[in-house]
Amino acid sequence: MTETTPNDFHANVMTEIRETGGAGGFFAQFDMLILHTVGAKSGEPRQNPMAYQPGGEGGEIYVFASNNGRENSSGWYYNALAHPDQVSVEIGDDHYPVADVMMDGMGFGRPLDFTPSGAVLLRLARQ
Repeated sequence: MTETTPNDFHANVMTEIRETGGAGGFFAQFDMLILHTVGAKSGEPRQNPMAYQPGGEGGEIYVFASNNGRENSSGWYYNALAHPDQVSVEIGDDHYPVADVMMDGMGFGRPLDFTPSGAVLLRLARQ
């Protein structure tokens, strides 16, 4: 039996997002995007599929660095904080740079549909 690595899994999910605008299975319940960052240590381009929530009228979106409940945040989170000027978002046919990467507490003005336990919330404002 062939094992699927996390990179294979992510690549498959990103292909599905690009081809259909969303993802199936467990992810079908979420709005999905592809986050583009630059590695904090490596300086190499990185892409990660993830669920997001649209923000208010300002066009911001919210993503969560929950790392599936692990103690440390997801790698993309550290990449975004290390190189905030090189973060971009791909949603459907739209690919745009992010103006601000901000950690946001629970005072973001409205309840979100989902908040993973122990997750760090990042607000990404469109440039």
